[in-house]
Amino acid sequence: MTNYERTAAWLMACGKEPTTANLSVQIGCHIEEFIELLGTLDFASPNDQKIVSAVMAELNYVSKNLKTRTSLARIRIDQREQALDALCDGEVTGNGIAFLAATRSAPTKRC
Repeated sequence: MTNYERTAAWLMACGKEPTTANLSVQIGCHIEEFIELLGTLDFASPNDQKIVSAVMAELNYVSKNLKTRTSLARIRIDQREQALDALCDGEVTGNGIAFLAATRSAPTKRC
């Protein structure tokens, strides 16, 4: 069973039908996880750190609104392919971060 299939089964078991409201909540949760990652980063540039902190605050506002259904979001039909590509890329890059962060010293060679 794939991660997607496990997640779909879990959501269905929790009664989460594919509605705009449920999609909005899930998008809010996804944004929240990204904020959590941003909060773990230490930037060499104080300016970068300041900018990321400001972005985190803005994203936190959006995430909370989506999770409480104060705001709704959807993926336009003509953007579904691009959204799927971005989500798949996010999984790959997330796994890449996990791998590189877990090693004592990241390789210097770039691919």
